Amino acid sequence: MCYARRTPLPSLTLALLTAASTSAFAATQRTFVASNGNDANPCSITAPCRGFAAAVTHTTAGGEIIVQDSAGYGPVTITKPVSIIAPLGVYAGISVSSGTGIVVNHGTGEVTLRNLNITGLGGANGIDFQSGDSLNIEGVVAESFTNAGIRVDPAVSGRIVIKDTISRNNGVYGAYVGSASGGIAASIERSRFEGNQFAGVWVYDQVSAEISDSTFNANPYGLVVKAVSSCWE
Repeated sequence: MCYARRTPLPSLTLALLTAASTSAFAATQRTFVASNGNDANPCSITAPCRGFAAAVTHTTAGGEIIVQDSAGYGPVTITKPVSIIAPLGVYAGISVSSGTGIVVNHGTGEVTLRNLNITGLGGANGIDFQSGDSLNIEGVVAESFTNAGIRVDPAVSGRIVIKDTISRNNGVYGAYVGSASGGIAASIERSRFEGNQFAGVWVYDQVSAEISDSTFNANPYGLVVKAVSSCWE
């Protein structure tokens, strides 16, 4: 006597529903990266991701990526408004052999980068702000890039705030802020620009800039202001 083999449909259906549910709830408001993380993880506090690039994909707009311990976390392109935050005392490094360490291209909303160390090992720019309403850079070290530690694309129309930050030993600029349309408002506070090969800070074209309590040391030109609408030092 022969018997037809039955497919276990209830189990199969349950497995498909579980997979769909996991995919639907993959993005969360707060994610985590750690030295022992894995990019295949959901980036939760108990199952962190290894790098910033993976964590961005698991983080909702307006969310936060938290660094759990000291390590290098790799270059990242930010395409949504998120914050990347390392606690004080934790070394969150990004080594850049080519291109840019952090590309900020989030369109609308606000991005915050806090307590990160970005080092050029042949890379052109530490942070490149390409589009977005607002970028906050706080407690960041950007050094040894062939072009600029911090660069704002002239096409950006928005706001950049740089606080308690060091940009040093870069091939051209510590920070370059340019605007062809007059849409950039820049604020630099309590920051240091040291040993850059051309200018500590270059403010160019139609930019509204405020610079206070900052130092410029061992740059051929400390602060260059060209055709800006307003600048206070």
